[in-house]
Order: sequence, then C-alpha cells, then structure tokens
Amino acid sequence: MPGWEPLLFRARNVSDVNPPALEKGWKSGFMTGYNNTTTQFAQFISIYPRENISRVFNMSELTENETRLHTRKYGEWTVAFLFTDEDNQTGMNLAFYNGEVYQTIYASGNNTADLEWFAQKAAQKMGLNVSDENQT
Repeated sequence: MPGWEPLLFRARNVSDVNPPALEKGWKSGFMTGYNNTTTQFAQFISIYPRENISRVFNMSELTENETRLHTRKYGEWTVAFLFTDEDNQTGMNLAFYNGEVYQTIYASGNNTADLEWFAQKAAQKMGLNVSDENQT
C-alpha cells in the first residue's frame, strides 16, 4: 500500500487466539499490520466453520466504552464501532464475514475514512462487492 509502512505479516496459531474463538471452531488465520504518519491498522483474518461464523461477534458484547458506527456493508455481515481503550486512546474496529472468512480491522484514531478505505481494499481482495447500502 503506497504511503503505508508494513509492520507485520504472519500466520496466526492457536496461542494467538482467545478461548471463545477456539470454542467457535477457529481453524486458521493470519494477521497484518500497517502504519502511516497518522494511523495504525491491525488486520486479523480467520477461518471458522460456516455454521459458527455468525456467532463470532455478538453486538451484546459491546461495552460502555464502545459506540456503534454506521458503515457500508462488506460481505454477508458487517459491524463497526468506535472505542476508547484503557489508556484513553481512541480507535475503531470494523468486522465483517463472508462464507467461512471473518475479518476484523482495528485502526488507531477516529478517521473513519481511513478505516473504510482499508476495509474496502480488504473486501476487494476477497473478491467481494462492497455495497453502498449502510449496515447499522
């Protein structure tokens, strides 16, 4: 990606994955990270059994430090939210799935345009058409 410095790219293994994800049948995945002068991205791609993928992220899991954002629809299901971490830093998360592939993208700051751009590139690499329809 022009203007973006790659931070990491590696396969994930079982020790990288939290127990609830393993209980939902996590099979494999990889992670990438990039940054530019204003934003850092971390992207996690995971493969789950088709019958469990809709249970990977549950909106009831949002905390008081998280606010749902409106976003375009990527794949079969999409959710995005703004959060404040324990160090009082603001960030965003956009998650989507299609078939057995689940992606979550974390971004520092609150530039939703950068997050949407990155998510659109990720969806296109999966061969997905990005819907202009907003998903809330």
